[in-house]
Amino acid sequence: MHNRYREVCENVLRFRDFNKTDKGLIRRTVISLMPMLAEFDSIEFNSSQLSVCMTYLLDAATHKKEDVERSAFLAIGQIAQVSQASTSCPQENSITLTRSLSLPHFAR
Repeated sequence: MHNRYREVCENVLRFRDFNKTDKGLIRRTVISLMPMLAEFDSIEFNSSQLSVCMTYLLDAATHKKEDVERSAFLAIGQIAQVSQASTSCPQENSITLTRSLSLPHFAR
């Protein structure tokens, strides 16, 4: 899995905007997989996927469709916890997470 980690992440994220007749099941599944991917290889996730995932999760958390808000907020918390625990310099990831959680995302 370590050899194909980035490919797995890209394949999971490819389905993040799937909006067929699944009533949000695929989007909720993608959201629930994000913290698992972060925990599996947190260093690689922080360097390559963190900003993409946080942007998506914040967008999902602020829209009132397909009942994904709760899952998105839970995933944000889980990713933040994994991200902070995995780094030798917590301030570095705090800055990244703070940028990801900045207010312009919520101003709609």
